[in-house]
Amino acid sequence: MSEEIDPAVLKATKDALGKFVKKPPLSDKLLSKPPFKFLHDLFSAVIRDHGFMEGLFTPAEMKSDSFKDKDSKVAYIQKVIDVMEFVTEEKLGIKPGKVVAGLEASKTNLLLQSIGNGLSNKTKTSDAVKKVVDGEKPGGKKKDKDKSKKSKDGSPKKNKGGASLSDATNKSPDKKPKKDKEKKKKDDGDDKGKKSKSGDGEKPKKKKDAKGDAGEDKGKKKKDGTGKKKE
Repeated sequence: MSEEIDPAVLKATKDALGKFVKKPPLSDKLLSKPPFKFLHDLFSAVIRDHGFMEGLFTPAEMKSDSFKDKDSKVAYIQKVIDVMEFVTEEKLGIKPGKVVAGLEASKTNLLLQSIGNGLSNKTKTSDAVKKVVDGEKPGGKKKDKDKSKKSKDGSPKKNKGGASLSDATNKSPDKKPKKDKEKKKKDDGDDKGKKSKSGDGEKPKKKKDAKGDAGEDKGKKKKDGTGKKKE
């Protein structure tokens, strides 16, 4: 059962878009249940004649006979919805699957009216088109198209610690020399300590022996001198 659409909605669409698009004709019959080819021809005329949404579609997508299945048609309509939501900064609440099926015609007419209003206001669509082409969604984030690029570009894999395997390989040879250097320093320190200890022990001993010998010699001289005087 086809949707009953308010004649005021059809009139609003004709008033907003009719002055910019002459072909295809905006008849009540087509607007009441817009077929995909009608919408495709209408969007193509807007792009071709006014530059509105220019760059949104590929050359192949500009030809209506390129769309053979429902999924490709839904993706096409989704692009138009996304661009107009970026332009109007409003959520239009239009489901592309319903549009392709010819259902919810009043919402499809709302989409057409937003395009007509954009043309009347000479709204620029280049930024909105770029966002959609880059995969950005209204109210969301840009899709990660480069998700698998890093794994395919031949860059070194990273281990759990964050360092690459090549870094780990380059660093490993340095560990042994570092330990050898530390060991060498330690050995040099021990040798210095031994030298200083042996030096400190010998010097006082030599001084003490020297003093003792001098004292003994003096004592002998005194004794000898005293004995000679008494005789």
